[in-house]
Amino acid sequence: MYLDRGVRTVQRWERELGLPVHRIGRGPRSPVHAFPEELQAWLVQASTEHDELAAMNGDGRASTRLNGQVANSRVLVQRSSRLMEEAVQATLVQRQRTKKLLNAIEDLGRRMRLQLEDQKANLETMRAQVRKVKTSVALRTPVHDHDGHQP
Repeated sequence: MYLDRGVRTVQRWERELGLPVHRIGRGPRSPVHAFPEELQAWLVQASTEHDELAAMNGDGRASTRLNGQVANSRVLVQRSSRLMEEAVQATLVQRQRTKKLLNAIEDLGRRMRLQLEDQKANLETMRAQVRKVKTSVALRTPVHDHDGHQP
């Protein structure tokens, strides 16, 4: 166990001091889990403030619960900030990758247009050669009438 305390002690700390545990399911007997960062923040906060608050208002329990929640909130804000930083970095990386991909697509489009132009030019060259061959063949071949006689 992370806190090196018994189940009943941890349950009391949860109930009375706002120990940051998260229930899986509903009800007081459902299983719990906790994040080490939240527990560490709670321990630091609770150990320093519990003594001060106990001196100010008797036992300090209600105020310590509130301060435990504040510490928990701070941990959540830190996590949120970290996640936002990660999201911003991921967005920047994605933007760079998108830019590279768009450049590659544009380059591919240019190369395809050049190949198409080359193929069109080759086709025109081949058509011209076919016309020459047809003309040459037509000049060498005698023309026949319907009955197969030469005029």
